[in-house]
Amino acid sequence: MGRFSVLGPRSGQHWFRIGTFEVTTTTLITALAVIALIVDAVSASLLAPLNLETQRVAAGQVWRLVTWPLVNSLASPTGGILLVLALAVFWWLGEQLERSLGSRRYLRFILVLIIVPALAMTAFSLIPGQAFAQPDAGIYDLETAVLVAFAAAYPMARFFFGIPFWVVTVALVGIDLLELAAVRDGGYLVFVALTIVVALLATRSFGLCRHAWIPEIPLPHLITGDPARQRERAAARETRKRRRAAQLRVVHDADIDALLDKISEHGIHSLSPDERRRLDEHRHSLGR
Repeated sequence: MGRFSVLGPRSGQHWFRIGTFEVTTTTLITALAVIALIVDAVSASLLAPLNLETQRVAAGQVWRLVTWPLVNSLASPTGGILLVLALAVFWWLGEQLERSLGSRRYLRFILVLIIVPALAMTAFSLIPGQAFAQPDAGIYDLETAVLVAFAAAYPMARFFFGIPFWVVTVALVGIDLLELAAVRDGGYLVFVALTIVVALLATRSFGLCRHAWIPEIPLPHLITGDPARQRERAAARETRKRRRAAQLRVVHDADIDALLDKISEHGIHSLSPDERRRLDEHRHSLGR
């Protein structure tokens, strides 16, 4: 992949259209995050039930495992400008990853990036004194995951001034981790680290990269939606269908042979009503 460029027309990998505009998974998430910013400007309390608070998740509010990227505030410590920049970068890189995976597989990929770190933090919070509440800049953390995934998939893509993308990513993510370590925000540091690790593992498992230094964790087909596996499963289903049809034909032919033998020995009147019905159906199937 060379230097970045504005994305051209897509090839049908979208959910629906609004006029000529193709709505993708990336576009939907970006739009929802922007709407959440507007809602936050009206009343920050309206978004509170969506944030990742591990104690509330453990208490049964499981939707927070999915909704946390939508909780964003221009008044957050991250800063309004950085938050808007994170939205732009998420859309930019997400569109390119979605183009590689397709909308459906990319949706599964994004859900892995969102849910797995949140689940891990919820499990971590079961340790006494380790409750975690994420700051109001969820899209910033999801953007970090997409940034890492893109760098793993296309490490030599050129950024501004010809800098390899993996270098830019290491610098940006490294600065984030150092800042969190400096302010002694251990819980958030663990969450960001988990997000990075999950992004790397998911990128390998979904086939976006083949780097040997990233362990390949085999995920169920239901999660990855691998097209090759889909074709294999479809072929296997078709084979089973044909085998079953052949078995049914053998049973049917044997039944008809038995009826014909009975007619030969005792005449047509020896057939029961059900046997006559089966024989008539066989004749109709032969076009007689």
